[in-house]
Amino acid sequence: LFPKVFDMLYRGDTPRINGGDYPTPDGTCVRDYIHVTDLALANVAAARRLADGLAVEPVYNLGSGEGTSVREIMTAMRNVTGVD
Repeated sequence: LFPKVFDMLYRGDTPRINGGDYPTPDGTCVRDYIHVTDLALANVAAARRLADGLAVEPVYNLGSGEGTSVREIMTAMRNVTGVD
């Protein structure tokens, strides 16, 4: 989502949001985004627990604990770039 939208905004194209009928406050899909560095660190921590025999669950779910809608992301990207 992020690279494609930034590229479109800088080229002067208007990004289109697909799916506006979700049961969410603004009708767009909500996702729990996580920074790639946090994801990498979590993978290292999980591997260490596995190597130490401390991993008790076969699956770990990672996230920030706060969902952000596609429309909220698009608005933030427009604000950051100054492109409307």
